[in-house]
Amino acid sequence: MRPSDPKYVASNRPVNSRTWPKKDAIQQANATAQKTEHNRKLRNKFNQRFAKLQNKQQFGLPLVEKLNGPSPALHHPKTGTGIVLSSLLCSASFLGLLLAAIQKSLNLGIVAGIALLVGFGMIAYLRSVRQLRSKPIETDASLFDIASLQAFDHALNCITEELSSELCAQLIGFKDQVWRLSRLAQQCRDANCFSLEDRHYLNQSLQRYLPDSLQSFLRIPSSLRGTQIIDQDCTAEQLLAQQIQLLQNEFDKYEQRLNQSAAEDLIQQQRFLELKNKEQDTA
Repeated sequence: MRPSDPKYVASNRPVNSRTWPKKDAIQQANATAQKTEHNRKLRNKFNQRFAKLQNKQQFGLPLVEKLNGPSPALHHPKTGTGIVLSSLLCSASFLGLLLAAIQKSLNLGIVAGIALLVGFGMIAYLRSVRQLRSKPIETDASLFDIASLQAFDHALNCITEELSSELCAQLIGFKDQVWRLSRLAQQCRDANCFSLEDRHYLNQSLQRYLPDSLQSFLRIPSSLRGTQIIDQDCTAEQLLAQQIQLLQNEFDKYEQRLNQSAAEDLIQQQRFLELKNKEQDTA
């Protein structure tokens, strides 16, 4: 059979599929495992993002963002554009220095050198500003530390789909109460309004007491949480509601103390004005 024969078949691989080399079974298994692992990571990442969005929709912004988040963009514009422009200025200044060296121009070298220093200074300044804004703000007046707020937010993220509407509403109310208490503490003029024991209890309530209650609730099968009697004729949902209510009652006491402290400031101002009026009348 000649190569020009139309029935002649030319190929760099075996024509018969039975003679094709078989793929290594180990390599094929590894490729399948890698693909499966990649898909699993993508699913986990998607589930985490979806759970975060669902939690934000149900419980609102995390406490870390509400109490210690960065300021709005209206007050703090983005620094990315400034860094890009400063980089362009540095590049142009460097080219100017090269051109000044080629042409042996002193004036051009001085101008390019000054522009290069200005560009580097702007980049350093804008990067320092970005780092400061990226860090959560925690002042001495903050009643709750970052670790406690993060533990509270993480506990809510883990239990979003496991709670009834009544328990969700109760947790939302407790979260709002924490936010009010933190704001009142920052506005309070009395630095000794809360002792170290008070601050420890408030932070431990967010970091340990409430998360422990939620984790204990999760260990009970979902089908038994609202039906099976556990203790004192109460179901798991009722016990969890009572524990949240106990924390709310204690937080109410601290909130009333801050409100009373704010009212005392107003009463002192009233007495001061009355005393001034008496002095004016006697004069």
